[in-house]
Amino acid sequence: MTEPRRAALYLDFDNVFAGLAAIDEWAAWNFASHPTRWLTWLAESAPGGPRRLLVRRCYLNPAGWTEPDPNGELAGWLGQPRLYYSRFRPDFVRAGFSVVDCPRLARLKNAADIVMALDIHEALTHPTRFDEMLILSGDSDFTPLLHRLREHDRRIMVIAPDSAAAALRAAADRVIPLGDFAEVTVPPEAEPPIPPNDPNSDPTGDPVDPAAQRAAILATLRRLVAAADGPLHLPALGKRIHLELGGWVRRSRFGGAGTLARLIEGTEDLVLETGPGGGWLYDPRRHAPPSLQQPDLAPPDLAPVAEAPRPAEEP
Repeated sequence: MTEPRRAALYLDFDNVFAGLAAIDEWAAWNFASHPTRWLTWLAESAPGGPRRLLVRRCYLNPAGWTEPDPNGELAGWLGQPRLYYSRFRPDFVRAGFSVVDCPRLARLKNAADIVMALDIHEALTHPTRFDEMLILSGDSDFTPLLHRLREHDRRIMVIAPDSAAAALRAAADRVIPLGDFAEVTVPPEAEPPIPPNDPNSDPTGDPVDPAAQRAAILATLRRLVAAADGPLHLPALGKRIHLELGGWVRRSRFGGAGTLARLIEGTEDLVLETGPGGGWLYDPRRHAPPSLQQPDLAPPDLAPVAEAPRPAEEP
């Protein structure tokens, strides 16, 4: 029998939650409210296992919040416009995590990445030699840290969006796409059904054929990007795609591509650049490269796109 690896798990909650919400809001909800489900998968079934998760740390902004799609099932089920991250703190404590509060220190960033980096670096001198470090974050700032872990002969698994920087992905021994991780968080039988009489269930009709589904999604993306004055935030764009095309987008997992970012790969007229909460999509022929100081990116001649998740203080 294979001896389980001694592993340490470090989770940037805000980063992963926002990335999952851009794929499927129910995946994000289940990831946060039922962490034991995917913890068991990491320990027993994930590639490279089995492993003992000796350290479990979750870095979370207790005042952070997100706005679920106002026309989506999650918002209707919650019955409120905002979902505060603090509500998930007890779920992670019950799952055996040490939760480290990382309040916002600047307009766009909390301190999770630097606190995580310090804790991971300190683990190199821990009396227990951890064979593997599991890092759940797509923040490219961790790349130098991964290089240091490799120098100390530690295995590295990263769970990150497809849009994560190539340098971050190359520095890890194994990368699990966030879209694949999303499937673990929600059992197929738990997926909320879409009522057949729901007028928003399939506004344009499901093309059924995966190639036709992907073509329909890309056509909508190109139209939204063409109507925009600047780069579009990917999470907000994902919500717009679901709203305009209907429930079949989520059920088909973007026409079989798995994630919106993976679907965009290889398109010559659209460029996806990694960034906070999922990255920016833009047309390099018309738009300047994105920056952290983007204005409101809703297409001017369309109904406003739902804002991407961003941190805020409790009222």
